[in-house]
Amino acid sequence: MPRTLVTGASGKVCCWTVGVLAEAGHDILAIDRVISKEALPPGVKLWPVELTDLSELYQFLAGADYVCHIAAIPNHSGFPEATTYQNNTISTSNFFQASVDSGLKKAVHTSSETVYGFIGGGSV
Repeated sequence: MPRTLVTGASGKVCCWTVGVLAEAGHDILAIDRVISKEALPPGVKLWPVELTDLSELYQFLAGADYVCHIAAIPNHSGFPEATTYQNNTISTSNFFQASVDSGLKKAVHTSSETVYGFIGGGSV
């Protein structure tokens, strides 16, 4: 059974991804900085992880075959722009660094519609 690490597991897109992977027979290791198990399939454990801390990410990648990096603070979350930018940039950089160093079979990175910015109030 392939072991797949999924970042951002409490998010909207990620909950769906976890469900599809679980149905396909993957052993899911779900991580997020926000703990909300409402939409996760039964039996999937959610671990609190700060992805801006590279050492934490290495611990969770040990033994994983695949990783789906979906974690990010969306633009409309209420965080200051600098905090959102710093978190998302460092987390994604750490994801790629740890994926290469860990020798994963495959790593997938996704984004969201908020990558384009706000419509109607700010620059796009």
